[in-house]
Amino acid sequence: MQSNDPNYLPPATVAKAEGFQWDYTAPYYGREDLTPQKRAELDQLVRDAASKIVAAQGQTAVAAAAALKFDQLIVLAMSKADSVNLAILQTDFPAQYDQFKSGAVVDLQPVAQPEALPEMNPLTDVASLAAGAEVFKVNCIPCHNAAGEGGIGPNLTDNYWIHGGKYSQIVNTINIGVPAKGMIAWNRTLKPNQIQEVASFIRTLKGTNPPNPKDPQGTLYEGD
Repeated sequence: MQSNDPNYLPPATVAKAEGFQWDYTAPYYGREDLTPQKRAELDQLVRDAASKIVAAQGQTAVAAAAALKFDQLIVLAMSKADSVNLAILQTDFPAQYDQFKSGAVVDLQPVAQPEALPEMNPLTDVASLAAGAEVFKVNCIPCHNAAGEGGIGPNLTDNYWIHGGKYSQIVNTINIGVPAKGMIAWNRTLKPNQIQEVASFIRTLKGTNPPNPKDPQGTLYEGD
């Protein structure tokens, strides 16, 4: 199972299929004979193939497609292409076209999804919340600002969460970070009890309505 990671996405997303494109089309980017226009055309072909998989089979199939090897991916793209685009793919990938014409079938197998987080209860005693406030002051203010209203990082005082508003999800996000957004994995700096304390303190910020809050980001969390 994949670890429960806010950085984890299926290798391709429904909206843009970016993982489908960038993770598995790299081999042709190294070819010196491809012009920028040709690369753009091939990019679009892969995007189109991913979109058709989404429409026909859903997100799980797209994620499975993203786990394919490059040759398999091109054969899959050929199976979804119209006659014009198939001709382009045939020219640029003759070996894969031979596989396609031979009747090669690409089987989309389900991919592993993130494992569930263990249930956790926030700390509510005065000492733990005070300790969490101190951790927040020392480590979190630079990105989330003094009142948690958001700055570089998101607003922590509203009901919207990018990586989930459950206590266990907040703890997990702090633990492993969001490197793609510039948030480090705090489990390398803070002790487990400190992470639980600061996560518990962050929950107390909800509804405090500080001045100049950052606009909501993420999904509305309607839990406690």
